[in-house]
Amino acid sequence: MNLEQKRENPLIFYIFYFVVFFGGAIYGSFISMYLSNAGMKSETIGFVNGIIQIISLIAYPVWGILADRAKTKNTVLIIELILIIATLVFFNFARGVLMLAIAMIVFSIFNQPMHGVYETITIEHARRNNWKYSPIRMTGTFGFSLMALLAGFWLSKEETLIFPIYIASMVLTLICAFLLPKTENIRRPRPEKKNGEKRESVYVMLKNKRVRNVLILMATYMMCNSFNGTYFGIFMGKLGGDYTHVGIANMIMGLAEVPFHIGPGRRWMQRIGVEKSMLCVMAAGTIRYTIAALSQNPWVLVWTMAFNGIMLVPTIVGVVEFLYEMAPDHLKTSAQNALKSPFQIGGMLIANLVFGRIAGLLDGIGYEGIRIVYMGLGPICLIVGLIIGIPILRRKETPEDAEAEV
Repeated sequence: MNLEQKRENPLIFYIFYFVVFFGGAIYGSFISMYLSNAGMKSETIGFVNGIIQIISLIAYPVWGILADRAKTKNTVLIIELILIIATLVFFNFARGVLMLAIAMIVFSIFNQPMHGVYETITIEHARRNNWKYSPIRMTGTFGFSLMALLAGFWLSKEETLIFPIYIASMVLTLICAFLLPKTENIRRPRPEKKNGEKRESVYVMLKNKRVRNVLILMATYMMCNSFNGTYFGIFMGKLGGDYTHVGIANMIMGLAEVPFHIGPGRRWMQRIGVEKSMLCVMAAGTIRYTIAALSQNPWVLVWTMAFNGIMLVPTIVGVVEFLYEMAPDHLKTSAQNALKSPFQIGGMLIANLVFGRIAGLLDGIGYEGIRIVYMGLGPICLIVGLIIGIPILRRKETPEDAEAEV
């Protein structure tokens, strides 16, 4: 048997995604609520998250370059996980708003770019072995949902468990990272360019109206979703909810993805294409954030998380696949990093620096700032969806369009 043709076993990737998302549920679900309970104002939390997104504009490409230049991408992933664990230990002992803010910023330098590294490792092995990425990613969804539910109950009884649980899950992730198959970088010579010829920039793709439309819709989704991610737990507390409510909400959020990774939701996305899928994201956002704004009962807010599947999966799977198909062969990676990231981070910056500031100012003069911002997110999704969607729905699909759709 030719060893080069022998397929690898994907089991370790399923386990890795389950474990890494198991830990990610702590940060994604409960950190904002923890910081709020520790005395950090909602406006400050939004400001710190804004700083994190600005730093991400540098951290993402730096860690990406390191991963591309290292002998194996696995080495960079392991280094990131070790630094994450060390930062979490510091985070555990941080006291006071300033120290908590510093810990959060330092932690993000290693944590956020880590996702791109292990996703790249996974995709490379998936292509080599003819695996499907969505089911592997869905395993992470199950890990996220399980931890969100368990941690919600645990933290409602003892809030100080948040970092010991997180550290333990990251140690387990580190062990799994050592077991991932090696992903060696292949050194390819740069193509020579003729005298006076400029290399094609990835930003030339923005001349394509379809690409622009998808990226604008994605940025709008990221803007609204980032605000919801930062302030959901805080708003839950204002409605009388606790960690248990947030845990159940995030379990629902994770499980809502499943039909869109496999099954009818996935087939629906493939049938209508990424552009119309993103218009459905805007429609769902209009309903979701309007319900959130009108919520008076914490359980109503909990169930708004059921919209997550129809909104998140077209963005994290559909847009990625669409850009990959639309990009020239020599710009496949740049389309994901250099082209998509500014739109993604730009939306998150608006959420944290602008909307977070508005919420804080309104809170300061006696209004419910978070509720009022939620009230504005619904119309934003509706207006952006209509402006971009009407020409899309009127356009007659060409054979080239059909080939580019996912």
